[in-house]
Amino acid sequence: MANHLKGEVSFEAGGKTLMFRMGVNQLLDFQESMGLAGKDEELWEALDNLRSLSVVRKIVFCGLKKDQPEMTEADAGEVISEVGLPEIAVIILRALRWALPEKKEEAEPGEGETRPSDGPTSS
Repeated sequence: MANHLKGEVSFEAGGKTLMFRMGVNQLLDFQESMGLAGKDEELWEALDNLRSLSVVRKIVFCGLKKDQPEMTEADAGEVISEVGLPEIAVIILRALRWALPEKKEEAEPGEGETRPSDGPTSS
């Protein structure tokens, strides 16, 4: 079963359930495979370019190989062909959103805090 807290999304392809994961390690694998090691801005630009087949195939390969270690880049391409580019884009974006949620702004200490109960305070 997919663990959304780890950025995992499961889907059907090739007659079986595949697990796609886009956590930090998979992002770093993708970054290195694109020749973008240490270039974080370029990484995010590449992730925004889900119309490029070579980019999408590398993302899918990096996201599938943890739970399907036998997966090759060519296999990833076959998965994309079967599932379709629009659905693969949804899977990628869902995994990224779950793996890297936006940080909620924290309130200043004492701001927005309420007492646990309306009962009397001790003196």
